[in-house]
Formats: sequence, structure tokens, C-alpha cells
Amino acid sequence: MSRYQGGFDNQQVLRYAKNVEKLTLALSLESVVKLLEEQDIMAGRKPDGVIEAVRYSPQGNIELVRAYERRGFIFSDVVLLNRQALLEKLQNGLVFVTGQRTHYRANVFDTGKTLHLAGSGKSIITTKEQAGTQDFLANVPMF
Repeated sequence: MSRYQGGFDNQQVLRYAKNVEKLTLALSLESVVKLLEEQDIMAGRKPDGVIEAVRYSPQGNIELVRAYERRGFIFSDVVLLNRQALLEKLQNGLVFVTGQRTHYRANVFDTGKTLHLAGSGKSIITTKEQAGTQDFLANVPMF
């Protein structure tokens, strides 16, 4: 068993080296996460969902939307959301935008306007600044 000048044996030096390696990895992961969070903040909040198509009821309100929802770093397959589910998600602070998935690029979208709630009871879903009495998603195809 050899000893270094400081009085440490080989096992102590190896344990120290492993701890330094773990600490370096932890610090580098922490810095990467912090950098990603800063980029996310600087780029603006990323959408929690992208609405691709809409179906309106005869009264002019949204009946159903075809959307993709964010699941971590990726988006889901197409999901159908009725008006009540979409309204609840918007009221809970989730951000939805209009848009289309880019062909042959699974996680890339051409996005349009952001959805927001309007009206006196905040129950009108729209992309316009001046909301009327009905839901309206500009430039979203109907299905």
C-alpha cells in the first residue's frame, strides 16, 4: 500500500477521484438544465398544444378540435378534444397555438396564433384580439 505525500492511501485517492467525477457530472448536468431553462425563457414559453383542425357546432361554438399535446420534449399523436376539455386546459394556464405539423418532421410545427379566453365570463375561445359572441380560430381548417 503506497502513500502519497499528503498521507492518503490508494483507496482514499480513488474514492476522492470518483466523488470528484460524480460532482463534475452533477455540476455539468445542472448547468445544462439551467441553460435549457434560460433558452426556453428567452425564446418565450413553448406551446403545450398545437391545434390542427376545428369543428364548430351550429351555434358557432367549438365542438371538437384535432390537436397535438406536448408530452415533455415531444408531442403526442393526434388527440381529439371537445370544447369543455380545451376550455379546462386553457383555464389551467396551458398554452395552445394554431398550426400544422411539418411533413416528415415529427416534432416540428408551423405555428400560428395563440388561443386565449375572452368575453365577460372568459368562456369564448378565440385567436382574435376583439372577441365576438362565438368561438373563432383564425386560419384553422374545419373537419
